[in-house]
Amino acid sequence: MNNGQSKVTVRERFFGALAALTIHHKALVFTAVGILTASSLIAVPYLKVRTTRQGMAQENLTAQVRFNKYMDNFGTPTQLVLLLEGQKDQVKAAADAAAAALSRDKRWVRNVFYRVDISFFEKSGLYYLKTEYLEKARSFLQDHRSWLATVLSSKSLAEALDRMSTFPGASSVPSGELEGAFQYLDALLEQWADFLENPDQKKFELLPKVFADRLAADVGGQMTDGGYILGRDGKSALLFVQQSKDIDDTSFTVPFMAYCRTSVAEALKKHPGVTAGFTGWPVAIEEEMKLLTRDLGIVTIGSTIGILLLLLVSFRSIRKTLFVFVPHTFGVIWNLGATYLVVGHLNYFSSVFFGLLFSLGTEYGIIFIRRFSEERTRGFEPEEAIMRTFQNVGPGLVTSSMATVTSFIAISISGVPGLSAMGTVAATGMFCLIVATLLILPPMLLVFGMPFSEATETTVVGSKTINWIWSRIEKGPGIVLCLGVAVTIIAIALVPKITFDYNIDNLLPVHSETLAVSAKLEKLTGYKSQYLVVTGDTVNQVRKIHQLLLQKSTVEKIESLSSIIPEHQEEKQKLLLSMSGVFTGLPQMNSSGVNDLTAVRAKLSCFIAALEKKQEDAFSAGLTKIVRQLDTLIERLNGLVKLLDSKDASTREATFEAAVAKSFTEMHDRLAHMLTASPVTVDSIPKDLKERFVGKDGKLAIMVFPKEPIWDITFLKQFVTDVRDAAAQVLGEQESADRTTGFGAVYLVTSKMVTRGFLNALLMTFGMVAVLLLIDFRSIRDSAMAALPVVVGISWTLAAFVIVGRGLNMASQIALPVLIGIGVDFGVHTVHRWREPDGADLAKVVSTIGGSLWLAGATNLIGFGLLLLAQYRGLISFGLIVFVGIFICFIAAMFGLPSIIKALRLDQGRIDQMS
Repeated sequence: MNNGQSKVTVRERFFGALAALTIHHKALVFTAVGILTASSLIAVPYLKVRTTRQGMAQENLTAQVRFNKYMDNFGTPTQLVLLLEGQKDQVKAAADAAAAALSRDKRWVRNVFYRVDISFFEKSGLYYLKTEYLEKARSFLQDHRSWLATVLSSKSLAEALDRMSTFPGASSVPSGELEGAFQYLDALLEQWADFLENPDQKKFELLPKVFADRLAADVGGQMTDGGYILGRDGKSALLFVQQSKDIDDTSFTVPFMAYCRTSVAEALKKHPGVTAGFTGWPVAIEEEMKLLTRDLGIVTIGSTIGILLLLLVSFRSIRKTLFVFVPHTFGVIWNLGATYLVVGHLNYFSSVFFGLLFSLGTEYGIIFIRRFSEERTRGFEPEEAIMRTFQNVGPGLVTSSMATVTSFIAISISGVPGLSAMGTVAATGMFCLIVATLLILPPMLLVFGMPFSEATETTVVGSKTINWIWSRIEKGPGIVLCLGVAVTIIAIALVPKITFDYNIDNLLPVHSETLAVSAKLEKLTGYKSQYLVVTGDTVNQVRKIHQLLLQKSTVEKIESLSSIIPEHQEEKQKLLLSMSGVFTGLPQMNSSGVNDLTAVRAKLSCFIAALEKKQEDAFSAGLTKIVRQLDTLIERLNGLVKLLDSKDASTREATFEAAVAKSFTEMHDRLAHMLTASPVTVDSIPKDLKERFVGKDGKLAIMVFPKEPIWDITFLKQFVTDVRDAAAQVLGEQESADRTTGFGAVYLVTSKMVTRGFLNALLMTFGMVAVLLLIDFRSIRDSAMAALPVVVGISWTLAAFVIVGRGLNMASQIALPVLIGIGVDFGVHTVHRWREPDGADLAKVVSTIGGSLWLAGATNLIGFGLLLLAQYRGLISFGLIVFVGIFICFIAAMFGLPSIIKALRLDQGRIDQMS
């Protein structure tokens, strides 16, 4: 008992000294306030706002260190992706214009990857064909060289068709090996028809798109029509824009995005049918800054105006309203300086919480003024009323404020830098608010004191309603208690069923540009912004890992040098050189301009008849696929015969034959160079591809794209395991772990860390608040009663979320420790008021503390309610939990606790609270 008495004495002395300071040394207090305020305002220009994505994980975390190392080496994860949409020919021209515009200023853009140098693949294209194809081509050249020479020496197309019909083996049954030849022939005939139908057609491609597509497939999809990176329908183009600095801070990213948007808009003025959309890290950061400005403005301005109006309506006094608001404002200003000293910057979450400070902590001033008014009503002079107010409500104010500070401290040590900064800012803010209230409000009440009639007016709008509700509950508290216990038991049983959404994209606005464009990209091109990366030392290592990854069910696509640098090149080079010797002596087609349509039609008719015979033979042999392909060719040839009978057919046919002859001449030279081309090496590939797959230290990247979204943690774990297993078979276990990275690998670790961190923060907050309550009340029973409303608030809120099908996410889980710190205030103040000498009169307890708690709760609800108007869905989910939770905590404290006291008759045998 002596120890307890000693603690009470120390507390009384502390609050007595604090009261004496504010009563007798007002000038000193105001001077200190001025110095603190001026110092804080000086720090404001140096307090920057950051929305760094990399900073949301621990820099010393092994997974993050690997990812940072990869980004320093390759730079690709922070790139901007531009999606252009329009007509097929338009998007390619628009891509050229946009790339040129973006590349003008190297202060912002390092490079733009949107088109592969197709001439490189044309020069080395034969190396990308399979060895068996080259062997068959060499055999064909060697076995039928004389027949080829005869065909190529033809002076007209009719003569060439006639000589082609003499091909050895023409009478044999077609085989499945001719599938590629049929596709090639069909593409050539399609071009012939284009010449006869379109008078503006001038160019004939001897190696048409069918060959380019086959080559593109062997290159792994890196090469598209003309080298452009196009969508599946050819109506969209991708540009990967690498920023000049490998940072994601707003000081660079926001003006970088402004430059990109302006440049692309200017470039597309000449391409009015093309639209542009951006996605990637830089866009997300830009969006967050816009949201920050909007949402912070809504929270700060809205809560300030809303709380001022609420206080004015409730107090019906400008003077009382200013007594609450002025110290509160000073506390918010002081927190600017505290934030600069302790953290040094603001991020998205801490900035919004900074705005929320205008609605948090107003209870301190409200309760102090209400109690001061009560003491004045009892006849005490202002100075004595201040002293008694400190002694009676001071402990409750300090305990409730420290409980809130504690909840934010728990968040600050959660281990997630971005959220830890928010916890620190909020903790220092709440501390500044209680200090400002206890330091500034008492001398303000004395210096700018209210008339006695106003000072003794304790009615607050809402008090009458609260009193009326309690008058009804007081008649049957047992019913209320039983109902509350039953609902709470059910709620606690439902809490474990709460789901968790790991998808951080779901925190962004519904109409987020980066999400919309990203979804389009995946639909049009299969491109995913999230992928894992394995780095190898040699092309041989990359090829082995690539092949192993193809066997994994979690992998959808792989991009690596394995597809760009062909295998078996030494063997292929020997084949090509041997073919070169045979090819060199072949003549070049040289059309004499002879144009005999009758002869051409006759040869085509013969050709059709021969194909129809082949079709019958193929049908008899059961080669159904060959039958369908021959049917297509016959239909195409019949169409050509009709076109040759059309007007101006003679002129157009002459143009076509001249184009064919020219193409053969050009192709003769190209093939001669391709047959003698050197093997493809890392050093010889185009610069854009090299920058994409080769790091500064020479390491080679393998980009592995998941089959499903990485936000499913179970899938992500298996995906990361599969990639590491494949790498381990080639690199070894330790090297595999060190060489496998990517956002997914980091997120697999940090997502669990964040969840575990906030579970620890939740338990830590409960524990620290429990200790504070025990120190304050020195009674397990009273401490439990003070904590009960927040237990009810959390359990009922989570149960309600389960019932309506909502879950927690990376943002809303923060609300739980916050709710403990804020919600416990209602129980603390109610129990403190009950423990006073006149607390046996529960109607008086509810009447006196009810108005203050209602007003304090309403100010909190205004601030967190305004978060529901935010566009950032993370803030909405966070605000919803705290909003609902605070309301339930208030109801539980205001009506639940008195019901327990009344039903259990605790008011009849309680101890002397003043002992």
